[in-house]
Amino acid sequence: MATMQQYLNPTLQGQPLRGVTPQDPPVGTSVGVQIRGTPPEVTPQGQPRSTPPVPPYGTPQFMMPPPYSYYQAYPPYHPPSTTTAKVVGSFKKFMPPIFTKVGNDPLESDWWIQELEKVFDIIECIEAHKLLCAGLQLRNEADSWWKASKPILMAAHLEPPWEQFKELFLSNYYPKSFRDCKEAEFMTLTQGSKTVLEYQQQFESLFYFSSCHMRTAKEKAQKFLKRLKTSIGTVLEVLDLTEYAQIMQKAKTMEDK
Repeated sequence: MATMQQYLNPTLQGQPLRGVTPQDPPVGTSVGVQIRGTPPEVTPQGQPRSTPPVPPYGTPQFMMPPPYSYYQAYPPYHPPSTTTAKVVGSFKKFMPPIFTKVGNDPLESDWWIQELEKVFDIIECIEAHKLLCAGLQLRNEADSWWKASKPILMAAHLEPPWEQFKELFLSNYYPKSFRDCKEAEFMTLTQGSKTVLEYQQQFESLFYFSSCHMRTAKEKAQKFLKRLKTSIGTVLEVLDLTEYAQIMQKAKTMEDK
């Protein structure tokens, strides 16, 4: 009767099984079973073969992957150079603006900071990388200023936070006298003869310079409402509107009637 190996491979018919000699005892239930494709060892004649032991749990052949909590406690290590290069590469993909010096518009320096912060939020940039990325976007006069100012900032803070860089940068390129002038202009702003749209645009541009305590959404809405024309403002006050967008839209609607 042909064995399974001989049945699967006719060329083996009439030949002894590989790993089994003609002197071996017949294969029976007392003989070890071959597992994982490895031929059983040939033992002395008349001695039954034993089943190879199964490797215990935890050996490389049967190693289970660690639970997810392990990777949370021990995150994979990324070399600093590789991480920094990736952050800079991601930052550059958004083509952030270059700053050289203050031109005709004093707001240019503040606009530059705002544009960088938009990119930082997207790529989830840490404090150390923010200063590195910002320094890469400085050119000419601004680059010379940063080379001279950076050691001073590093001496005061081993790892300077972004807010410290902003304060140093704006104090040099965004003079306080200009900000004070714009804040005073905002405090005296009214609609007057302007359309609601013109008033809104001027209000938005100057509101940025208002004091910190006035930058809440509620305060913004009330300031906009109180400085509208009397014919529009008195009607809107009766409606008891609290949202800035609602007040602005209602004012435009009343003006169009």
